[in-house]
Amino acid sequence: MADVIAAIGVFDKTLIPNYMQAPIFKHYKFDGAQFWAENRKEVQALRAQGLDVNEDSFYLNRFL
Repeated sequence: MADVIAAIGVFDKTLIPNYMQAPIFKHYKFDGAQFWAENRKEVQALRAQGLDVNEDSFYLNRFL
């Protein structure tokens, strides 16, 4: 069998000190803390309107 090389990436603060978005924020000179604060605020506002919001994936819409 030939040599096998595998690369595994986990970016949820288990293997690196930040989340996977941190390098992208840094590259585009965007304040990650501001992004997360705005995301939390928007989730809270939607929940206050009675909407069921998945906080774990909601950021993906904002990120795109």
